[in-house]
Amino acid sequence: MTAQRFYTPQPLAKGLVSVPLASAHHMRVLRLRVGDSVQLFNGDSAWNGHLTELDKTATIELIAAATQDCELPFAMTVAQSLVEPSKMDWVVEKAVELGVSKVQPIAASRSVTRLDADRAAKRVAHWQGIAIAASEQCGRNRMMGVELPVTVSAAIKASSGAQLLLHPEGGVPLQSWCAANSAQPVTLWIGPEGGWSQEELKQLEAAGAQRVTFGPRVLRTESAAAAIAAALQALWIKH
Repeated sequence: MTAQRFYTPQPLAKGLVSVPLASAHHMRVLRLRVGDSVQLFNGDSAWNGHLTELDKTATIELIAAATQDCELPFAMTVAQSLVEPSKMDWVVEKAVELGVSKVQPIAASRSVTRLDADRAAKRVAHWQGIAIAASEQCGRNRMMGVELPVTVSAAIKASSGAQLLLHPEGGVPLQSWCAANSAQPVTLWIGPEGGWSQEELKQLEAAGAQRVTFGPRVLRTESAAAAIAAALQALWIKH
């Protein structure tokens, strides 16, 4: 039976370790018992062990460091325009599963969702919780970053690597671009439901963003990043 995985923010080493109350609650929900195998990860490393105590709190005896590494050989950032909450949750979850390094929410001019500073901080904390749960499920030991929403211009200043602007018009096919470019750090720019404004398109292209297309159909904003992230891996990684 595959060991259940749990996130803990603390340093990990051989010996006994107590886990956060939320993780202990999760273990009880899963009906784990003393002696069951578990794996803890902290965003940097993972350790295998077994459950030695489970009540309101839980204690794990860590035995050995885990050796699996399922990170991509290149960094991938998703610059995702803000969409309605349930769709954004889905974007974050799938980004984790597909190996994305960071999600940078974008307060685009046509974004339907608007967040003030207080709501933005709460949403980021919520998205980080989704990222933790997705990491527990998919086997990643490193945590995907989820940043505070920023404008297009602010995101451009902080971005690095190749810049791919998913757009249904005037771009080169993604497959052609990948054939001409080796695997490298990349940022995927995903517009809102109403599309990027002309001013935002000018800013992105002035910063060197390359328009790319992905088939004859127009993707929904919440599915675009997952589709492109999966395609990049298929085109760049030789399994």
